[in-house]
Amino acid sequence: GASPSANPDWFTFKYINSEAYVRADKPVYEGCDCPVCSKFSLAYLYHLYKLQDPSYFRLATQHNLRFMVKLMEDLREDARS
Repeated sequence: GASPSANPDWFTFKYINSEAYVRADKPVYEGCDCPVCSKFSLAYLYHLYKLQDPSYFRLATQHNLRFMVKLMEDLREDARS
């Protein structure tokens, strides 16, 4: 995989309660291979968050865990190089 430093936006925060995501048709992170990013848009996650639907927290956790695993994989790969 590519090093996180190859993409300057690799470690950006998304505050889902921002009105900017009401119609955001993109995944949480372009290029992420987690099930959340492949199936759901930021707008849908925003909708779930505003409804206080417990599904939001499950989906956010799935994405965050995949992000952390990918980060560790990339760091290990970079350390071997």
